[in-house]
Amino acid sequence: CVTGVQTCALPIFNAYISVLSIEDVEKMKAEISSVLSRILEEGLVPNHETLVSCLQTNAFTGSKHMGSYAGCCKFALTLMSEFKSLGVEPGLGAYFQILQTYHSKMSTQRTLILKDILDLLEGKEMWPATSTQDFNFFYKAMLVARNLNQSKLALRLQPCC
Repeated sequence: CVTGVQTCALPIFNAYISVLSIEDVEKMKAEISSVLSRILEEGLVPNHETLVSCLQTNAFTGSKHMGSYAGCCKFALTLMSEFKSLGVEPGLGAYFQILQTYHSKMSTQRTLILKDILDLLEGKEMWPATSTQDFNFFYKAMLVARNLNQSKLALRLQPCC
């Protein structure tokens, strides 16, 4: 790293979190909490990519076993709240991972969390992108709207003219 060790450390932590493969929800939560504590101990500030990495691992864990679904849904919302308290506003990549969690292949529940997300995003400027996963949001949101048979939600995803 040209600018110093601390500048390069956060992307390494983010990458580590995003590739965690832990099938037990409680162990996954403990590992993410441990890494986040270490980030703060190092004097680093978690960012949008940190949030997306945590949510990505959470979604992956939730997609492994049906028994993990409820715990992962709850943890996803906890992560969103905790990061917001740290001053990290969720971007579209975070909301993409929320949809991945709530509407995984393991889930038989058809929640309307997409409506809640669209309500939160109403009137907000979401450009420039804060994560590479921001670009996945619209495709996933359209799939969710279709699977829910909610054409009104799909129409809300259209950009204004």
